[in-house]
Amino acid sequence: MSVLAVVTVVIGLLLLLVSVAFAWYRATHPHTRGELEAARKQSVALSRATRDGRAYEQLVPYLPEFEERYARGDARLLGSPVDFVVFDGLYSGEGDIREIVFIEIKSGKPDLSKNEQAVKRAVEEGRVRWDRIVLRRGGAT
Repeated sequence: MSVLAVVTVVIGLLLLLVSVAFAWYRATHPHTRGELEAARKQSVALSRATRDGRAYEQLVPYLPEFEERYARGDARLLGSPVDFVVFDGLYSGEGDIREIVFIEIKSGKPDLSKNEQAVKRAVEEGRVRWDRIVLRRGGAT
């Protein structure tokens, strides 16, 4: 075997080794530093928007859009899977509740999540009931 053939084989093996090493690295590190940084920035922005949205929800009963329809004293913040439950008429002095309303507050992206859609369907289909749990020493009944 000539020197040229040996050098060609060695270079070919080195290229194969480098290619395998690169493929292994890309398989274990599929994202570039730039992609990871962009993902971190997007995550921070989404977290900030979620936090701000939850803080804003606390103020919703004081906004005109809410007060035109419901008394703020009748509203209870749940946060998830729906934002509010309104016991319409609870504090009107009449001693009766006209209806119980589940409210989801949206701004920006108005689509409901899968969980919010499931709650909406359950309410619309009448799959709502009352239950009571009496706690006693040693557990619930």
